[in-house]
Amino acid sequence: MVNSEGGRRLGSREGVSGCATKLKPLQLLSIASDFPMVFALLQMLGAGTVAIYADLMRRYISAPPGAQVLDIGCGLGAHREFFFGQDYLGVDISATYIELASRRYGAVFKVMDAGKLDISDTSVYLSLCVATFHHVDAYTAAAMVQES
Repeated sequence: MVNSEGGRRLGSREGVSGCATKLKPLQLLSIASDFPMVFALLQMLGAGTVAIYADLMRRYISAPPGAQVLDIGCGLGAHREFFFGQDYLGVDISATYIELASRRYGAVFKVMDAGKLDISDTSVYLSLCVATFHHVDAYTAAAMVQES
C-alpha cells in the first residue's frame, strides 16, 4: 500500500508475488481515514445507511437548546446539522477531517483523542458516537466510553 516514495497506492496492494491485487473493504476504510475524498465517496455509495443514521438521530436523539453536545469521531461533521440549537463540539483524531468540518460549519470542531478527552467532565449533556467504534481496538473503545 506504500510506494517507494512513502505515499499510498490507491486501488491496489502488493501481493506476496509482487503483483498488484484489489483492496479488501477494510483496507479501503483504512485509506478513507487518510483521504477525505475517499470518505466522501464511501458516504455517497452508502447513502442508504447514512439516511438510516439520520432518521434514527432525528427520531431518538435530542438535547435542549443550549445544551452541550459532544460528537465523538465526528469525521467531516455530518451530524452538526442536527444540533444547530445546541452548544455542539465535534472531535476527531484526524486533523484533516477537523479542518474540513470547520470550513464547512465553523469553529465547533477540535482535533482530539476520544480516549483522552480534554473537556470538563460535567459540561456535556449528550455524547454521541456514530459509526466510529469499528475503527478502533477494544481498549480504545472502552476508553472512549469511559471518557464520554
